[in-house]
Amino acid sequence: MKIFVRLAFAAAFVLCCLAPVAAQVFPKPEGEILSEHDRFTDKTTMWLMQLQVAEKQFDFDYQRLYISIWTQFDSALPTRKPEFVGVNYTSWSLWDNRFTGPQPVDAIIDGERWSYGIASPLSRRVINGKHVVNLLKQMPYIDFLRLITARSVEMRVGDVEFTLDAHAFKMLRDFNARITP
Repeated sequence: MKIFVRLAFAAAFVLCCLAPVAAQVFPKPEGEILSEHDRFTDKTTMWLMQLQVAEKQFDFDYQRLYISIWTQFDSALPTRKPEFVGVNYTSWSLWDNRFTGPQPVDAIIDGERWSYGIASPLSRRVINGKHVVNLLKQMPYIDFLRLITARSVEMRVGDVEFTLDAHAFKMLRDFNARITP
């Protein structure tokens, strides 16, 4: 009988620990830096993937906004600064009414207002019951450098406003260190 009770408690513990992991429907918020070198073309692509920058609660909706940044350079290691970085804004939401068209991207960097133009919708899909919208924008490297060297950055993509926190600055600066010679 004691063995049966212990096995029941062990099984309950395993189920309780694994259930939240299986139910997770959002990507992890911390971001990840990836690199891929194509030896046939001698080009390397570097990504900062899925860095969460905003989490908003709306009436009957819950939205998270992630950024992914990438660039490509010749050779296995960067030999010069990139001309631009690609920026993908990814919205995860309960409803399919977020970012239905092109969205303006604006920022206040150390008190100065900057407009980065329009981010265009790239794809719309449903993942784990969440509506996922990807917006694409190319950013000149000099503008990216202005963002990561600032003391404070507030941004707005469409109607979602956010402030870059210390972790976001750390990840963006680490990414920049890997893409520059």
